Amino acid sequence: MDITDEELHILKKKLLKDFNLDIQNYKDNFLKRRLGVRMRAVKAKNGLVYARLLSKDHEEYLKLIDALAINVSEFFRDSEVFEAIQYIIADIAMDRPHQFGSRVEGGRDCAGG
Repeated sequence: MDITDEELHILKKKLLKDFNLDIQNYKDNFLKRRLGVRMRAVKAKNGLVYARLLSKDHEEYLKLIDALAINVSEFFRDSEVFEAIQYIIADIAMDRPHQFGSRVEGGRDCAGG
């Protein structure tokens, strides 16, 4: 189910106006993919039908928010990947302290990691 540029523009404005959700900085292709997934799930034939549904169905709005959210914390829960990458990043930061300064923190100090 494809969403047109016009429908995307309408949905962006609606989400900002009705829900105070500003998605202007999201890439349009990303938004179209995620909105398309939700539209297919609720069998909305186009973006305008989906916009009307969002006005009536708070649960669907929550599902859309979840679809738009990028769950970064899952990356850090993959301990093998995190272990490998944290050393690479630390080495880069140590080589360039003037660029990173005190902003570099080890993963072990965060959230009990």
